[in-house]
Amino acid sequence: LGTLFTTNRTSAEDTIKVLLLGDNGHHRPADFYRSIREPLAKNGISIEYSDDVSKSLSKDRLSQFDALMVYA
Repeated sequence: LGTLFTTNRTSAEDTIKVLLLGDNGHHRPADFYRSIREPLAKNGISIEYSDDVSKSLSKDRLSQFDALMVYA
């Protein structure tokens, strides 16, 4: 990811906040999350994982993030 994906983020305010919504299926999104969390963090992207659709897709919850990524 380092060579393909770079940002000029310099502070916590500049961090992009992403919610990764997955499930418990055969694609194993929790494993995917664990593999991308650190490389993205080094590039100014904070990612949080959830497999709880009803909790994650509420207006209040989504308002805490800049982006929603679905991997299921």
